[in-house]
Amino acid sequence: MTVGRVAAQERMVDRASAYASQVLYGDVTRGGDVTLLYDSSLFGTRADAEPTFYVFTKSDGRGFAVISGDITIQPLLAYSTTSIMPCGATMPPCFEGWLRYVDRAVTYARSLHDTSNNPNIKLWNEGYVPQNAIMLNTARWSQTEPYNQQCPLDGGVPSLTGCTQTAVAVIMHYYRWPERAYGITEPYTTYTKSIDVPSRDLNHAYDWDNMLETYVEGEYSDVEATAVATLMADLGHSFSADYGAEATGAWPNHEALYENYGYSPANYTYLRSLYSDDSWHDMLRRELEAGNPIWYSGYMEDNSGHAFVLDGIDDNNYFHVNWGWGGYYDGFFEIDALILGEYEFDYNQYAIIGLVPMRDGVIDNWLSMYSSGIETDAVEFVEGASFSVKSIFMSNISVKDFVGQIRVGHCDKSGNRKAWLSDAVDFSVPSQYYGFVSDVKCEISEEVKEGDRLRAFYAAAGSDEWFEIRPYTDGAQWEVVMRYASIASTTSFDYDKSAGVIVVDYDNDVKSALYQSGAYVEDGVNIVRGKMTINTMRLSPGLQYTVLLVRDNVEEHTFTFTIKKMK
Repeated sequence: MTVGRVAAQERMVDRASAYASQVLYGDVTRGGDVTLLYDSSLFGTRADAEPTFYVFTKSDGRGFAVISGDITIQPLLAYSTTSIMPCGATMPPCFEGWLRYVDRAVTYARSLHDTSNNPNIKLWNEGYVPQNAIMLNTARWSQTEPYNQQCPLDGGVPSLTGCTQTAVAVIMHYYRWPERAYGITEPYTTYTKSIDVPSRDLNHAYDWDNMLETYVEGEYSDVEATAVATLMADLGHSFSADYGAEATGAWPNHEALYENYGYSPANYTYLRSLYSDDSWHDMLRRELEAGNPIWYSGYMEDNSGHAFVLDGIDDNNYFHVNWGWGGYYDGFFEIDALILGEYEFDYNQYAIIGLVPMRDGVIDNWLSMYSSGIETDAVEFVEGASFSVKSIFMSNISVKDFVGQIRVGHCDKSGNRKAWLSDAVDFSVPSQYYGFVSDVKCEISEEVKEGDRLRAFYAAAGSDEWFEIRPYTDGAQWEVVMRYASIASTTSFDYDKSAGVIVVDYDNDVKSALYQSGAYVEDGVNIVRGKMTINTMRLSPGLQYTVLLVRDNVEEHTFTFTIKKMK
């Protein structure tokens, strides 16, 4: 039987509408009325082509949900239960860029024609209700009037502030820092429009009290306009912005943020592709849980870039995005690569971690693990034993030279330091460079319990405050587990009878495989870090299968199951 395109499209939009209703009304069983605002046809796709995404809103016009147009992509891509997405209004370039990325990713997924063993298909049947969220409540600013009042003119028209400057300004307003800036910027000529930008005196205080959370035309004073416009122009000059009335581009200047504005010298731009999903989420979540909004950007294949602010996260790792467009289109977004089976359709993403005020002079991310990280030949750790840490490779990502000490600590499974394992070792490394210490003598003075680990710490010269050294990339080992909890005690096995799916969850450092009579089974099995998903519909009834879990050079564990024959 052949199914016509129109009928298939109607079913997909109905399915997407039902999913959006659950999200927007917070009920997986009932939902409520939703309206389709638009779909991917706004990008000029063929009229007979099935949309790659749908954008719905509640019946009262508040909130929105962006739903995938294909079951091989996770259904929910973005949502807000409060923000407004005005029809017919100019769409912020950053939001449009994200939608175009979704459009291309779904189109690519369809070209693969692969629905076998795709974990996203199950998500369509589960529904989604927004979960607890951390929100930092940043200002809803934009790039035009009054924010750009002091930006250079382009053909007699004030240039846009630029998404980078707006995002950084929003973060500075959140902290209400600095109290004043210092220095004078250098004059320069812009690259695209050849606009002559004069030097700018930064030696003045900021009027934080007169900067509003958002600016509505006709509802702010000249003083309030000048307060925010001064900050925006200062940042644009400091970042040598490529000004223009239609678009302004720039990249944050880490040195200027430290020297002119008093932010941590270790504010650093991290590249998404160097991290696994879990590591990236953990790093961003830690920053947000510490109360620090994050400058974030994405670059598409055509090198067009868009910067914005991450100022929240929910329990399902949807990040709240402040697009810098006056609050419009803000919401919780899926910012990861869209996983298409064994393929990954992504764009370059960057995040500045450590963009925090230097109010007390403390730098808590000055050093990072680099290369092989921390290494030891010890294989057994017991109270009273002595051993050596062969080497600790570290990178100084900051714009300031490091002089201080390194020390190895004994931590519990949650990372809380129980005791010191070594004496302090003197260490120094220049800005933007790396170094190492070797043959660090250690002695265990406390009982070693399950989950205990050793980690390295640093303290700057003249300070007695110690900070753990985290990895710069996933490949750098930043801790050594001294005693593992058994695989059996940390593994769960769940069977969803209605879907015919088995999910095995285990520690991230454990490797897994499925066997039948000694033969490796691949069909119906999906393995990602810390999880194996088995589609039992692809297995043979009556046969016994074995799940093998291995922790290299430490332990292995197996368990078996059999698929019952249908009567």
